[in-house]
Amino acid sequence: MTKVIAFESITLDGVKQGPGRPDEDTRDGFRHGGWAGPYTDHVIQGLAGEGSSMTGVIVAGFDVATAKPA
Repeated sequence: MTKVIAFESITLDGVKQGPGRPDEDTRDGFRHGGWAGPYTDHVIQGLAGEGSSMTGVIVAGFDVATAKPA
């Protein structure tokens, strides 16, 4: 059986939009992109790198609101 591991960046109030860069995702006037940057440290980077190095298959994001690939 294949194991599925999801790695998501989400705030406590449910925001998953634009965690990486300020200009990453500006749909619907979203102006708070890049919110995850100040909270990233070497531990989180290490865990993300470790997890991504174990993948056999990568499932790309999908925008369910527009039903188009992200």
